Amino acid sequence: MIYAGANKQRLFTIQTKYLPDIPKNQNGIALTIHNTRYAVPLSFSEKHFSASNDQHPVTVRMLSTPPVIKPNETKTIRLLIDVPQGKSINDTLALDQVNLTAPINFYL
Repeated sequence: MIYAGANKQRLFTIQTKYLPDIPKNQNGIALTIHNTRYAVPLSFSEKHFSASNDQHPVTVRMLSTPPVIKPNETKTIRLLIDVPQGKSINDTLALDQVNLTAPINFYL
């Protein structure tokens, strides 16, 4: 995924990968983020991610220390998405924070 600025220059990229060996009813995902030239350092925490399952709460936990990604840095965020027993998320994991002009949706 490429996040571009108003003049179409690439600001940062995100690659996703499922994590192996995750317990039943949970999804593990790794987001590798390369900050190409986004001037504001990108900071992430669990509160920036959300997922839902109709009326059931879904917990998103970070499996690694929340990183701050400065320009020209690459770091990986590992997330565990904990879904209620016998349920699944509604296909989307969302990243939303004040440094972004719009939320980023990941379709799982």
